[in-house]
Amino acid sequence: MKLIAAPLSLGQLYIFRGIERHPKDQLHNIGVTYNLDHTWRVPDGVAVTRILSAFAGLVERNEVLRTTYDGIGNRSRQACQIIHRAPPIELPVLSFTGGDGKGRAAEVAEEFCIRAMDLGEQFSWRAALIVVDGRPSHIALCFHHIGVDLAAISLLREDFQRLLEGRPGPVRPGPREIAEYQGSDKWRRRSERVDRYFSEVWRQSARWEAIPLEGEGAWQWMATLKTGLTPGTLQRRASEHGLSISSLLMGVFTRALARAGSLIQPTIQLMSANRFDPALKWAAANLGQFVPVLHRTDPTERLGVHCRRLYRETLIAFRNGCYDIDRVRSLRDEAYGGWPDDDPVIYFNYAEGDSRRHADDDLEVARLSWGSVRIAVEPGFYGYVWGGTQVSLILRSFWPRFDRPQVEAVIRDMHAELVRVIVSDHELDA
Repeated sequence: MKLIAAPLSLGQLYIFRGIERHPKDQLHNIGVTYNLDHTWRVPDGVAVTRILSAFAGLVERNEVLRTTYDGIGNRSRQACQIIHRAPPIELPVLSFTGGDGKGRAAEVAEEFCIRAMDLGEQFSWRAALIVVDGRPSHIALCFHHIGVDLAAISLLREDFQRLLEGRPGPVRPGPREIAEYQGSDKWRRRSERVDRYFSEVWRQSARWEAIPLEGEGAWQWMATLKTGLTPGTLQRRASEHGLSISSLLMGVFTRALARAGSLIQPTIQLMSANRFDPALKWAAANLGQFVPVLHRTDPTERLGVHCRRLYRETLIAFRNGCYDIDRVRSLRDEAYGGWPDDDPVIYFNYAEGDSRRHADDDLEVARLSWGSVRIAVEPGFYGYVWGGTQVSLILRSFWPRFDRPQVEAVIRDMHAELVRVIVSDHELDA
């Protein structure tokens, strides 16, 4: 029962193009790359029928949960989103005897997310109600990134809780309304500003020569350093010096790469949530895109000087963080005279976890572990900082002559510099 065909929003198009460029030799991990696993706790004492009804209501109220996509994998056709009438929702109920409900739900959600989704035939989510010893415990969920980002998932979770309590919240704008807004005259001036920003980024980047992939096939590495540092302390230290915690962490990351001799590009791709516009702030949709930030890194200068420069540059980048990926790629090709899809990239992302929980800093804790790279890997580096109760530093690399010792050296360097930030004002002084 199809209802509406509509253009893709810029966030949907961004993910769509990423799917098209997914390495052909890594199709086995396309699910892990684009799927987001979550678990939602169900309040005690709520009947199964009420839970199923609330979830059906959530799907009915949010177009993004009843959308399929047409034209995927066919460049001769313009892709679009197809919004369906609310179908009958039969949420599977999985019953277990014994065990932790959250743990059971996490296992199911992970299994959901390993498998790729057929976005042309299926809605971009999977879910099941987990019942342990006869009591509803959690809902296990997998969302495809083409539909939602982390902020949207949080909003949907809030709406689900309201529906359980019998007090539906607002009907949120979805990707179709966002696509209409981004195609309107109101958006045109912003698009012109975005063009100017990216043209300047590519002009300055073109002064650099890309470092070719040398040697016999680089290894893929991923290391995690779980520290005893709390996000709250780092946030306070950054604020005391007029910085954001993201710019502080990004500054530490880029300096560590520079000291390792691996700052291979003049741009860092930084995740932009794109929820500054009041019209988009409460949308149930994917708005996140990586936006390039120009940087100059001198590992000998004081950290505070470097972070202030990054802070200014990231604020400018965020203003231009919602863009037409096709238009931006054409501007890049004009600047470079053509550019391959596998050019080296440096990504950085900071995600806040449950940082509101109290914890004490332990400057000595630094537990290193290694994991397999399960998502699609591009040549370059991906720095990720998870701000849970304590901070975890994660580095994924795919670059010639950058092996385990180099990966470990970078994240231990990051940890050491963050410790210095906590114990002294010297590094962050202007």
